[in-house]
Order: sequence, then structure tokens, then C-alpha cells
Amino acid sequence: MRVLMMGLAVALMGCQQDVASIRPATSQMTVAAASAVPADCPPANTVIRTSIGSEFTYLGRDPSDAEFCVWRARDRLGRDLHNLRPVPAGTEAFHRAGVRQMLPLSVGRVAQYQSRSSDGAWNHTIRVVSADTVTVPAGRFDVWVVERIEEGTFNNGYRGEQVFYFERGTGVLVKQVSRLVRGTGSPGSTWEAVSITRG
Repeated sequence: MRVLMMGLAVALMGCQQDVASIRPATSQMTVAAASAVPADCPPANTVIRTSIGSEFTYLGRDPSDAEFCVWRARDRLGRDLHNLRPVPAGTEAFHRAGVRQMLPLSVGRVAQYQSRSSDGAWNHTIRVVSADTVTVPAGRFDVWVVERIEEGTFNNGYRGEQVFYFERGTGVLVKQVSRLVRGTGSPGSTWEAVSITRG
């Protein structure tokens, strides 16, 4: 069974892992550095407590790769490419090229690309649906509403959809809605920020 959206969703389940084990080997970094834009990461030491009882802390930009934002949940460290998606080992070049199409965030911007890994080929769509205002238990926030869809190809009928609500100006994730449309696996959890302690 494939578990997608390893980022915050897996971390919130309490898996343990360190940054070194989720960083792909240097030889896999094949996208030219000239097209790289440093990630606009949420402020370091910002702590989010969620409606499902979990907590994570943004740690800032990864000093070894400026396109990644680092976070910690329990004893697990994670990295998200431009704060938009986790990158499974061996797929970094695919995701870098795709996610870079989203920058800078603006309403209507769409990236569609395919990645390949040991468990098959996957179609990815990331779309900025709107600039909106959302109210969650932690407060009222001006947000970018970003939809992310992952779909298996060939004999893999999986489709998972997530909608993320990123605070505009800081990138802090204040709400996440996940839905398994078909297949098996987990696209992630659904939650809202109950409290935010700014770093």
C-alpha cells in the first residue's frame, strides 16, 4: 500500500526519522542550480497545535539546500520543497521542476508533472485555487488556498486530493483537508490549527 503525502501527515502519526535519512543523495540533484529560488519558509520556531492533537514546529530553511523548509513533529524531522510538498527519495528532480512552476504563488498558477519511483509513475497537479480568508480555532487568516492532487498511472487506480491553507506573508499552514478519492493508501490527515505560537 502506498502512503502518499509523507510530509506533515506522516509526521503527525509519530514516525521517527532524521533529516539525513530523508535527504536524497547529491547525485540525484540534477536540476540546474541557476533555476533555484530560495524557499520562503515560515519563521523558525513557529509552533502549530492542531485539532487532531498533534503539534509541529517550523525550523526554517534547510542550510544545505535553500529550496527546502524544515519542520519537526515529535521526534521526526521533515523537509518540504518550497513548503509545498515532501519529496520521496529518488524523485527530487521531478518534484523540483514541477514545484518551481508554482513560484511565485499567485491565483490560477498550476503545475502539472509526472514523477517515477520504485512503486510506479504518478501524475501530480498543484494549483493555487484562490487568495482567501479562513477562520480556524487559532484565528482568522488571509491565505493562499493550494490544491494538490496525486494520481497513479497504468494499473494503479489511486487518487488522493489535499487542500492546504497557507497564511499569506508567512507560509504557515493553518488548515489541511485530505481526501482519498479512490484506491488504497492515505493522502494525509485533515486538521485545523488550534493555536499558533510565533517564532
